Amino acid sequence: MPHSYALVNMQQLAVLSTMSQSVDLRFIEVPFPAKIASTSGSSGTSAGGGLVLLSDPQAHSRVMTLPPPADDERFDVALRLDHPLHFEPSPRAKRTAIFGTAEFGFLTPENITPGHDLAKATAASRDLGGIDIITPSAWSKQGFLRSGAKSDRVHVVPHGIEPTWCESISDDERSAARRRLVGDAAAGKVLFLHASSMTLNKNVSLMLRAFAAALEEGISAHLVLKGADSIYPSRSALDYELAMLGAKRDALVRRNMTYLGDDLHASAMRDLFRACDVYIAASRAEGFNLPALEAAAAGLLVLHTKGGPTEDFLKSPFAMAINAKLTRNATADRFTLEADEQHLKQLLSRSAKEPGLLRTARAAGPGFVRERFTWEIVTRRLVEVLQTLR
Repeated sequence: MPHSYALVNMQQLAVLSTMSQSVDLRFIEVPFPAKIASTSGSSGTSAGGGLVLLSDPQAHSRVMTLPPPADDERFDVALRLDHPLHFEPSPRAKRTAIFGTAEFGFLTPENITPGHDLAKATAASRDLGGIDIITPSAWSKQGFLRSGAKSDRVHVVPHGIEPTWCESISDDERSAARRRLVGDAAAGKVLFLHASSMTLNKNVSLMLRAFAAALEEGISAHLVLKGADSIYPSRSALDYELAMLGAKRDALVRRNMTYLGDDLHASAMRDLFRACDVYIAASRAEGFNLPALEAAAAGLLVLHTKGGPTEDFLKSPFAMAINAKLTRNATADRFTLEADEQHLKQLLSRSAKEPGLLRTARAAGPGFVRERFTWEIVTRRLVEVLQTLR
């Protein structure tokens, strides 16, 4: 299933399944939330249609054949990835850790099961059913703390990438991938990429306005948009935002845009990123933003919202931060980072006009990510955190 929780869980399980000397692993699958499935039109049971989220066939096979727990088995730690979050301890384990994200700098009501109290659950002794939180960024941790969590019970464990994302490809291979993606119409143009659900927190409207303005100023560029139509109404959300540009800009962007909504296997997603030059991550609210990390690993220059979770893993010279203003909606108890549209337009223009920026990013990003953010590295960090709970 092309959902971030599923991808993160499968990648962690792929590493954990190789650690048999130190980890005895069991797995229970949680159904996809019916609320999201009904919104997208998906059945909610097998939205990915057999989607392969791991590029290593052996790793995929290990994860798909993990055994469930026997009725009488008990464990040291239970790690739960579910939504909405619920904070009761697992009856099968001595300790319970819950993975979650606070995208909006606060744990919003729709993210918590009614009647559950985060402050009480993280203040309680672990021996008396208290829980710990695993979250992937400093921004998200602050959101849990603002929501009442006890600081020493919230642990930051970042997401990662498969090392194959960092492997370089030849210019001929990249050119062939670009032709497969956009044909000859975009030959010689800089390819911008954005991959997401196209939901409001991704700030697609601002990205499209900035891209339209940059096109009007004469940049030679093509925008590739990757949605997730099997579990989100990505295409209809995009069409709405394009219509909001007005007829002239709508037509301009559509002439210089390719949309992909179908699910892609892991290797095809990697090839999609490798075919492009610049990744746009102008989100107003994220828990981590895994595609931005994947883009850096694939050698793209990444344009990202300043001040959010991407600050943990995107650095110059393979990334440029978009100026942003932190705003708070007091009524809804949420924070957002509103990227500066004019500054994003300037960064898009620079990216399209200064090929040296792209060459530098392609040389610097993959090595930086490979040394710090492979799934092997971050999952071993997860195990270290879970071991401290015992």
